[in-house]
Amino acid sequence: MVKDFIKRLKKKYIENQVDNTEIPKFSDSEIVNKNFKFSGNVQGVGFRFQFMLLAQELELVGWVKNLSDGRVEAEVQGPREKIEFLIDDMKNKQRIRIDNIEEKEQSINNRLEEFKVVY
Repeated sequence: MVKDFIKRLKKKYIENQVDNTEIPKFSDSEIVNKNFKFSGNVQGVGFRFQFMLLAQELELVGWVKNLSDGRVEAEVQGPREKIEFLIDDMKNKQRIRIDNIEEKEQSINNRLEEFKVVY
């Protein structure tokens, strides 16, 4: 019961952080698809949920998931400028510490329709 209460508080805290993120006005930029692998303190801190909510707010598509080695992987597709904002914003979130980001540009994936957490 206490565990569920703490989970709800954590979820609400993350939702509030995303809701209070000031989203700039973006110009039209090239649509790209990028794969990221984040290492650091990125599991057990709400990283995936926060990443997903902000990506959805930015109208990006793709997915984010935990890896068995403690990293988090994401595929993000949309305007380059919005993806750069997403990554920069995640670097400055409380409770999250990104030590390294592996980044690889990929071919556009026309099957992506939304942004979600995958397991």
